[in-house]
Amino acid sequence: MSKKKTAVVVCPGRGSYNRTELGYLKRIAGNSVWLSQFDAVREQLGLTTVSTLDQATVFNSREHLKAYNAAALIYSCGLAQRFCGHTS
Repeated sequence: MSKKKTAVVVCPGRGSYNRTELGYLKRIAGNSVWLSQFDAVREQLGLTTVSTLDQATVFNSREHLKAYNAAALIYSCGLAQRFCGHTS
């Protein structure tokens, strides 16, 4: 029997950000201080801001679904739901 330990991590949350959600952050958290700060950090790292991704006129799978963009969009939408009082 293996002595290797296994762990299970459960991270409940939104799960995704897709074309039907374009503009969600702007509608829910567009003037939020935390969103401006999140965008500033991404900008300093040379990454597209979540606001720019969210406000795109067209959902671009190649850009929106890159792991570092998708994760940021999902996380920021979760924050918006939590801190801006929106539940859908």
